[in-house]
Amino acid sequence: MFLTIVFLFFGSFPLSFLPLSFPLTAVMLDTKGPEIRTGFFADGAKKIHVTKGETLILTTDYSFKGNNQKLACSYGSLCTSVVPGQQVLVADGSLVLTVLSADQAAGEVSCRVENNASIGERKNMNVS
Repeated sequence: MFLTIVFLFFGSFPLSFLPLSFPLTAVMLDTKGPEIRTGFFADGAKKIHVTKGETLILTTDYSFKGNNQKLACSYGSLCTSVVPGQQVLVADGSLVLTVLSADQAAGEVSCRVENNASIGERKNMNVS
């Protein structure tokens, strides 16, 4: 990546190399945040189905085996990272949740399901 930035820098110079003729080139870098994932399901289930309007609990107890009412989340600080009204996207946004409340003592976040969806185990989660 360093060489790419160096080439980009030198490639942005005009051919005349006149003093004070340094063009500006914007560079954007996407750094990876914490990897947040859902947990495993109870009874060997490979998928769960949730329905729009239902309440889904996210627990920070990653050893919990989830179902269509409660899911484990690998992010231990989830309860302090969300506020009511905030959205949580699961499985690349195929499941959209809206935070209703967060109980720090229990390590649980109550969410409203915004769409019908089926998700598998260990799916990515994004807090927006």
